[in-house]
Amino acid sequence: MGDDVNLHPGFLRRIRLGNQSGFTLIEAVTSMVIFAGLAAAMAGLLTSAVSSNKLARQRTLADQAALEHIEYIRRLPYDDVGIVLGNPPGVVLATTSVARTGIDATITTQIRYVDDPTPTSYETTANYKRVVVTVRRDSDSQVLAREITYVAPSSRTPFGGVNLAIVEPLVIDYGLNVPVEGATVNLLTGPSAPRSDVTDETGKVSFKKLTPNATATCPSDCYDLTAALTGYVQLDAPTRLNVGPGQTAAPTIQIYRPSTINVVVQDSGGSPYSGSASVKLTSSRNGATQTFAVSGGTAAISAVSGEQIVPSVQYTAEAWTTGGTPLCATPVSQYVPDDYPSVLTSTFVLTLGSCPAGNVAVTVTWAGVAASGATVTLSGGPYALSPVSGTTDAAGLVTFSNVPSGAGYTVDASMSGQSASPQTVSVTTGSTTNVTMTLPTATLIVNVKRFSTNQNGATVKVLGGPMGVDLTGTTNSSGNATFSNVPVGAGYTIKAWKCSAASPRRSRQVSSITKTSSTQTVNVAFDTSNICPLP
Repeated sequence: MGDDVNLHPGFLRRIRLGNQSGFTLIEAVTSMVIFAGLAAAMAGLLTSAVSSNKLARQRTLADQAALEHIEYIRRLPYDDVGIVLGNPPGVVLATTSVARTGIDATITTQIRYVDDPTPTSYETTANYKRVVVTVRRDSDSQVLAREITYVAPSSRTPFGGVNLAIVEPLVIDYGLNVPVEGATVNLLTGPSAPRSDVTDETGKVSFKKLTPNATATCPSDCYDLTAALTGYVQLDAPTRLNVGPGQTAAPTIQIYRPSTINVVVQDSGGSPYSGSASVKLTSSRNGATQTFAVSGGTAAISAVSGEQIVPSVQYTAEAWTTGGTPLCATPVSQYVPDDYPSVLTSTFVLTLGSCPAGNVAVTVTWAGVAASGATVTLSGGPYALSPVSGTTDAAGLVTFSNVPSGAGYTVDASMSGQSASPQTVSVTTGSTTNVTMTLPTATLIVNVKRFSTNQNGATVKVLGGPMGVDLTGTTNSSGNATFSNVPVGAGYTIKAWKCSAASPRRSRQVSSITKTSSTQTVNVAFDTSNICPLP
């Protein structure tokens, strides 16, 4: 057998194909994944680089804007360095937009007095001003730049400021008795108003270099202060004060979150009362009271006599019905709300039942005589009783029965157009309250003359009037006859005469008068055509 070998042509082709190099599908996919990862990383790096470059540019523009704003402020006269309506006041806007291409931002300016007195100088707490300029990006409020500068006056305040005044209010939460940060305090009136500032973490602001107003006429020249914070109201607004030269006033401003009183009126079985009831709420803080009409057994009350419900204050709730047989609820007193400030509501449950009651007996007199036919009215009381009226009998007496017990009833009496002074009475359960009412009386002076001469010793009679009186008197040397304790009213007739042997031709005068004042003088002149004796 020789060395030559004859190979099949197909076998040779397979050998040549097997020796050729290349990539499989798996290798290609793997390469693509790796490339995508590297590309993503590079893209993030490029994006970060672009963002960093953009932020750096924005910071540069913001720094330039802040510095330009600082220079604008430093060029102002010292008295103008302040925020418009701010503290201190001036011409600088609190916020303004940055007018530059490539940045959307807002400049915020804060200006404060600095307390840095020189030795032996007067204390003013306003020696110079600190200016803080902040630039924030509009899209996310990120701070891009902040610059601080100080501005001093060109000369000292006269007398070192001893002739000026300071007001440093403290704002507290009335319900918690703690300082409130972030409340806006407004100085509304007064010679240095208006000004506005925001409380710091101690709840204080300081209004410095104020013109004193110790002799001011309130309210126009007084310093009036208000405090505002979202969700709060001020108690007894505004806070008003005067402050003298060199003085510091430190008033406390009380604010609070208003509460709500939920009233539930129920019958004796514990079900909501379906009819109409009256509910009276009274605040122990200032005695303010208000009566509400409640239907369906429930009501949510947010204010009493115009004042929103104040936390940490005790309120008293009363309920009653009117018409027919009255029903009353035992008063309920409790502090509101349930858990200030997280819970701002309290519930008062009032259960209706029979009213404890007593009687009121009223006697009316007029000039010491029982006034029959007088009208007597009873109203008010703890359940705001609608006025009820009665008429006195022959003894001048009228009695009101089954009157709900309590204080604050008003009794009025009138007759023939005249009224007694009202009286305030209380009613005790199971007892009768006796009241005496006196209708008004006055003094009547009758002056008798013949021609222009006063007549001494003349007989005078006063007849009629609202009580049908019959009074007789004699004139003195001044020609006067005086009658005291005469019922005030109309319909009186006055007669006067004087008959004697020395002067047989004497006459009478008949007059109808209206007795309306505490003392009234009536002039009577003889008619000489009449002669004695009188019929």
